[in-house]
Amino acid sequence: MQILIKNEKINNLKVTSFQAAEQSDQKEIILVSDYGRTSKSYFDFAYYLICNGYNIKCIEYNNSINLDSEMSEIEKFVRSSETKIVVVDGISIFPTIICTNNFDGPIKLICFNPVKTDSAFVNKNNNYFINGCAVTREYFNEWKKYSEVDFTVNKKADITFICNSNDFENLNKIKNMKNTKYITINRNSDNIYKNPVVAFEYYSAIVDECNNFLNKNNKRIIPTYMEIISEFDKSRRS
Repeated sequence: MQILIKNEKINNLKVTSFQAAEQSDQKEIILVSDYGRTSKSYFDFAYYLICNGYNIKCIEYNNSINLDSEMSEIEKFVRSSETKIVVVDGISIFPTIICTNNFDGPIKLICFNPVKTDSAFVNKNNNYFINGCAVTREYFNEWKKYSEVDFTVNKKADITFICNSNDFENLNKIKNMKNTKYITINRNSDNIYKNPVVAFEYYSAIVDECNNFLNKNNKRIIPTYMEIISEFDKSRRS
């Protein structure tokens, strides 16, 4: 399957669109990337979702604006989306839940690779980390503010967390959140992107959640990893 890729700046957001070259009935999904991950690193995710009827608009973290401003921009962007499905990775989960809480209509949040709320720390050299990722002091302080919100209140979004069994045990702060579903992947991996088998299990669960939200009965299509590598090589040459 041929993938068309378009990079653009929408207000202060860096957005990359991944879409099928020939299919016209694809639904749109917004992907809010993890801190420090580029849209290019989500190519296999995008390919998998596109094969299953979804185009992707990936929002990269923009270090030229603060987190509050970025979340405000993301809220506006999601409001303008047709299908209101937002997939969120890693460190971006807590801020995105908060910024979409005031939506009046239905919205689906699919959160994978959740980080523990106590994963933020400062080392002896005054370097700032969240979930092992080095971040700026400003981002650290803003993220802490989002992560300390009372997540047990009734959120309007339909939220699904997808995580491995170890991560689930560490999500005590959000286990009592209403309108929330948990899917556990029985494979432990420090980095799901380094193991295609594990990554595909996450992607399959994401496809199923999207289909359920939209009441689609499509049979899931599982591309081979060689297909993805081949198309990624083509995209780099184009």
